[in-house]
Amino acid sequence: MVVSEDREGQPVEVLPMDRRVVEALTVGLVAVLLVPWLRADLKEDIEKAVALAGAGHGAEARPVLDAALKAGQATPQQRLACYEGLARIAHEERKYEECRALVQQAFAENPNAKPDTMVMCQHWLAASYVGEGKAEQAIAEFQKAIDMAGDVPAQQWMKQWVQRLIADQYLVLGKDKEALDAIQKSIADYPALGK
Repeated sequence: MVVSEDREGQPVEVLPMDRRVVEALTVGLVAVLLVPWLRADLKEDIEKAVALAGAGHGAEARPVLDAALKAGQATPQQRLACYEGLARIAHEERKYEECRALVQQAFAENPNAKPDTMVMCQHWLAASYVGEGKAEQAIAEFQKAIDMAGDVPAQQWMKQWVQRLIADQYLVLGKDKEALDAIQKSIADYPALGK
């Protein structure tokens, strides 16, 4: 039993607390107070790592993106950005199966995510087939990316770009008419973007 004083200077008996309990409460309080701060830093780290991945610096970006996924502190949108960045890196490293596995994991975790990141993930899935020389599979996956973009105005440039990637794959297959049709569709569907 510990004796202390109250505000008026009167002796008060205080039950001793186990040091481990005090430490656990302190750590818990610090963690609760720091979580928003940690998330802000994590967001900045993820954004920097995704930018590095996009600039061809996958070796620098991969550890940060992997750690963000494993830490469990990233928001669903941040996790999607991590998956998209890692899929990009895997594609650049010609690890096409890994690229597809990452995209599939992103889709499994976030079936209702914003179209922008989902369309980019779908793009990397299709691009993995391009890298393997599987043009027919690539065309089917690129078409899914167009469908995912829907009528979202911010995604119209992506739809036009992907339509042209489809045309490229038709050329690889020696299907010149289909390639021309895809280019014409791109121009007809998205005329403002061709200027």
